Amino acid sequence: MPWYKDWFNTDAYDLVYRNRNEAEALRLVELILDTCRPNPGARVLDVGCGRGRHAMAFAERGFDVTGVDLAQRALEIARKSAADRGLSIHFEQGDMRDVHAPAAFDLVVNLFTAFGYFTEHEEHLRVVSALRSAAKPGAWVVQDFMNADLVRRTFIPEDERTIGDVHVHQKRHVEPGNGAFDRICKQITLTRNGDAHTFNESVALIALDDFRGLYEEAGLTLEHVFGSYDGAPFGPDSPRLILFSRS
Repeated sequence: MPWYKDWFNTDAYDLVYRNRNEAEALRLVELILDTCRPNPGARVLDVGCGRGRHAMAFAERGFDVTGVDLAQRALEIARKSAADRGLSIHFEQGDMRDVHAPAAFDLVVNLFTAFGYFTEHEEHLRVVSALRSAAKPGAWVVQDFMNADLVRRTFIPEDERTIGDVHVHQKRHVEPGNGAFDRICKQITLTRNGDAHTFNESVALIALDDFRGLYEEAGLTLEHVFGSYDGAPFGPDSPRLILFSRS
């Protein structure tokens, strides 16, 4: 089974990434809205919505939001969180490689490195093409990804930490793509009272020029690139790669 079909449904994922920042998600949503300026009540599609941080931020600003994710447990958490906040968001299970409602959305987003999971170039192109197809003609498609070049330059092969009574040991290596994108692979071992469980992550190291090529193949025109959630220009040391494109 591919790693992404299991990992995002685990309690271990929630523990390892428990510090994901709501304020950070809000800054990204504000950057998107300031740049794209969708009309009030516009339809927003969040592909790879996970536990719904960004979908809820859009909904709280009055947009008609649909969130799609493959992980059923993540969707259950997102639905409960939205209900607790009194938000009406349509969450549904789906594969990001499949087109969701062709030409139906005013804004399509794919955020926080919810991309690069696959091993073949054609699958990544299929995802980008599906994002474009879900957008209305001329509508924005926004992707937020890691700065792959910075990740390579600041690579940390191994680290350890303790969260409560759980010891977390992470080992990383870069796997050559052999014709596809290189990948950063992470092995995560969680140990509690001597009982150890190991999980894996693997994400393609896709750089700005690689995205340019994917967008050209998919029929998207890249119009803006930012390097942080505060809207700083993208550069070699930028923490993020945030791409705004339109068909």
